[in-house]
Formats: sequence, C-alpha cells, structure tokens
Amino acid sequence: MTKTTYITRLEEIKGLKVVCKKCGANWFIPSTANNLPEECISCKVKIPGKELWKLANKINELITLSKSGDFGIVFETDFEK
Repeated sequence: MTKTTYITRLEEIKGLKVVCKKCGANWFIPSTANNLPEECISCKVKIPGKELWKLANKINELITLSKSGDFGIVFETDFEK
C-alpha cells in the first residue's frame, strides 16, 4: 500500500465546495462569501449555511494570523493507494 501526503497552505484555500449527499449537486462558496444558501441549490434539502459561513470566516482569521505571526498553518491530508 502506498500513501501520498498532500500539504495545503491556508493561503491556497479559495473557499469551500459543498456537495449535497442527497442529490449529488455541488457548488463553490468563496471564502469571502457572506450570503450562503440554507438549502441545496438543486433539491432544496436543508444545509447549515450560517455554520459554513462561520467556518469560512475562521479560515480567513487563521490566514490573517499566520501572515502576521512567526508561524504557518497547513492542512495535511493522506491518500492511500
């Protein structure tokens, strides 16, 4: 088994991609968005738009902190083959 590790710097994150588990629709929410939908754009199932907005704002706060501090923050993900 081979494992590949991906490193994503916070500055590389442009937003969130939302994928509806019910119908498979997906859409992109820029990290600067301020008016997120509260339902799927296709099937209208409820989604936590306000919570997603809060998460995007926290990511922006982390970016600001890491730019002004003596540290960096990255996301690390593993993909196993």
